[in-house]
Amino acid sequence: MANVELMRVVAVNGENPTGKIVKTVSLSTVPDLKAYDLSALASMVQRNWKAVNFAAKPYLSAMLGLASINDPYGMDSGRSIVAYFLSNAGTWKGETAKAVKAELKRRLNA
Repeated sequence: MANVELMRVVAVNGENPTGKIVKTVSLSTVPDLKAYDLSALASMVQRNWKAVNFAAKPYLSAMLGLASINDPYGMDSGRSIVAYFLSNAGTWKGETAKAVKAELKRRLNA
């Protein structure tokens, strides 16, 4: 499961005598996704993307039943399911989204 930790940076040495938070920095702890099968990646998407785009939803559901991008899904290929998911997942944002999309693109181009 992907986690994102936040580190709060507080200015010291008189730069900010009130001790207020001056910025928040994201420390990504997204694991290496190469070892995950396609259904595990789809589960990660489901947990992270709270309001899945209606157009991406059927492809995400299909990915839950696939182990590999090379598996068939009915009359479609796993490769086409992933490609259509990516084309409809543009509104999914964040560190986990970026990592999962990059891994899916890597698999499409392999």
